[in-house]
Amino acid sequence: MSSRAGTPRDMTPVTKYSDKVVEKSVTILEDEGEMSDSPLSSESSLSSWDNDEESCTKKIPKPNGEVGQLGQGGYNLKDQLGWGNDGFKKLKRFVKKVVKKHLDPMRYQSLQDCKALETVSKMAIAEFPDLDNFDKCWPVQDLAATAD
Repeated sequence: MSSRAGTPRDMTPVTKYSDKVVEKSVTILEDEGEMSDSPLSSESSLSSWDNDEESCTKKIPKPNGEVGQLGQGGYNLKDQLGWGNDGFKKLKRFVKKVVKKHLDPMRYQSLQDCKALETVSKMAIAEFPDLDNFDKCWPVQDLAATAD
C-alpha cells in the first residue's frame, strides 16, 4: 500500500466580488496526481473531535466533603446546582416523591437496592435532563440520602 503524501498549495484567489476575495485551498496527492478539496486527516480541524470523545462526555464531579456539612468542609447542594430556589425546590420535591415510591425508608442509602437507586436517578434525569451533566447523578443521590 503506497503512502499518500499531500502537499498543500498556497492560497489562490478563485473568485472576486467587488472588494472581497474568496480563497480556496487545494491539496494535490503527489503519488496519484489527484486533486482534493477535502483536507487530509492531519489537517482537519474536526479530526481531533472524533478522537477526543472524553472531552465531550466529561461530567460535573461531586464536590469534596458531605452535603450540608458546610462547617466541616462540605458543600451546599442548592449552591452547587446553581438552579435557584424554585428549580432546587422542584427537584427536591420530585426526588422525595420518587424515593418514597422506590426506596426502603428503613434502610441506609448504602444498603438500598442498586436497581432502585438507578431507577430514582433515571426518573430524575427524565424529568430534569440537566442532571445528566452530573457524574453518577450525584445531586439526586445526595437528595435521596437526605430525603425525610
